[in-house]
Amino acid sequence: MTLAARPAPPETSPARRRAPGSAALAALLALAAAALAATASAQDGASAPPPGKINVAVVDTNKAIDASKPGKQAASRIQTRYSQLDKKLQGLQKDAQAKAEELSKAAEGLTPEEFEKRRAALQREVDSIQAETTRAEAELKAAAEEAYGPLYDRAAGIATDHAKRYGYVMVLENSDEDKAVIFADAQMVFIDITKDVTEQLDSGKGASRPAAKPSQGRRAPRARRR
Repeated sequence: MTLAARPAPPETSPARRRAPGSAALAALLALAAAALAATASAQDGASAPPPGKINVAVVDTNKAIDASKPGKQAASRIQTRYSQLDKKLQGLQKDAQAKAEELSKAAEGLTPEEFEKRRAALQREVDSIQAETTRAEAELKAAAEEAYGPLYDRAAGIATDHAKRYGYVMVLENSDEDKAVIFADAQMVFIDITKDVTEQLDSGKGASRPAAKPSQGRRAPRARRR
């Protein structure tokens, strides 16, 4: 008889909430096409890139969200709920473990029918704990999706607006899990805008860019976020 495992820790790290190819990254890359078109037509003005250079913005969306106030608040809420669920499940598992040990000690004094009756009852209890653990993990995942989804959409919108405003032809994800560039010509200038995205998230400014549907090749649900 195997007791149910404890629920997995909440997906409070954006790196684990959204895998490469997720809505956040895909939205940035897909929406960068608009920035590319806008920049190509801007032959004058402060937003145009320097002659002979191609300006590319890079952003670590995970880091930007983690460092932001709303990101920290989301992580705290999910961690609190995880602790509540974990405490409840640990209590159930401890109780079941005690019953299993009690049954083992009493086995020699029980008839086969009595032993099987108590064993079956305990197995049902263990199965119930496993089902409760599965529900807890699903709840945490949904909570992370709800908490972080809007933040990823806002980050995508902020990065896209930043690219249009300052003349970047593209925005690339630069998280530890999702470094997209293997080689770049010397004419390409990469500028990290992660801090700018965090500041905009903190300020509450910046339009969101809703994630596309899977058929559009832009959304891969995270663990979630949790």
